[in-house]
Amino acid sequence: MLTGKQFKLLKSTPALDGVSNRGWVPIPAGAVVEVVAEPRGSRERLVELLWEGHAVSVFASDLKGSQEITTYSAARKPASSGYGSTGAA
Repeated sequence: MLTGKQFKLLKSTPALDGVSNRGWVPIPAGAVVEVVAEPRGSRERLVELLWEGHAVSVFASDLKGSQEITTYSAARKPASSGYGSTGAA
């Protein structure tokens, strides 16, 4: 039930960037991500996220364990084209 929720990462987390074929990239601590899709079956282990407007996948085990993420609450919603694209602070 995490789909659509936003989180602020408390530590750097590796993510698979399958769109631009950059392979594994680090999402830095403090980054805000939004869950786009959760694993659907017991064998699927990747969670799809939006990070700065990029679709990436991370292992569910990196996100579960509440020590690594905290619920993010922002005064504004991110723009559909990516986080911070509105120029608002």
